Amino acid sequence: MFGVKGPIALALAGALTLGAGAAVAAVDGPKVNWKLATWGKPRAYTKGLETIKEIVEKETNGAFTITIGYESFGGPKELLDLIKVGALDASTMCSSYHPEKTPAYGVLDLPFLPIADLDVQQQVHDAVHKHPAILAEFAGWNAMPFISGLLPQYEFIGRGKPPKTIADFDGMRVRAIGGIGGAMKALGAVPTSVDATEVYTSMERGTVDAASFPSTYAHGSYKTYEIGKWFTTNLSPGTQACPLIFNIDS
Repeated sequence: MFGVKGPIALALAGALTLGAGAAVAAVDGPKVNWKLATWGKPRAYTKGLETIKEIVEKETNGAFTITIGYESFGGPKELLDLIKVGALDASTMCSSYHPEKTPAYGVLDLPFLPIADLDVQQQVHDAVHKHPAILAEFAGWNAMPFISGLLPQYEFIGRGKPPKTIADFDGMRVRAIGGIGGAMKALGAVPTSVDATEVYTSMERGTVDAASFPSTYAHGSYKTYEIGKWFTTNLSPGTQACPLIFNIDS
């Protein structure tokens, strides 16, 4: 039988750790199809999901298939609830979209954490994913963290007057979620939690003056550069924890 703690988990871990061309034993099992939810369009962040899908289907000779729904299974703020009720087998999530649901996991959303590089970031996320308090918190949603989507530092793209001093952020309406939003509020800005898929329209309509995204890939994916007149390159206010989670029953 398939199970995230059984052979398929080992096959995935081996393939993801050893990379392309690594020898991974084939896994036998019944016909299974998982529904995996995410949002937006295929991009760098979702490449890992597509890779997992390819590995699983290859190593089971098509017995275990994964259907990835790009917002067709639900919006980003409701996916954790859908995992809990068993409507999904797996999903990406960002805790900062609903910090009240996973407050302990929000530790990874704190601004200006002293994480020097990608290797350190991965080690920190892996350690957090093994912590009993985090596992218990996710279990309350019938979920378990599987692997992190390691997002780079956020930066802003905006319209209007560029902020050349800290004081220039005072009163600015910014799309800044999680701990980054708290940090920007401390600088006098007015943070708002806008779904990634709604950022372009919010900037276009002028409901936000600037938007923070993992730089530079997400700004490229959501095309904020088409509207923005200025951008930051060294603010580095932090990043977000947006893992792939599994339904425990699945």
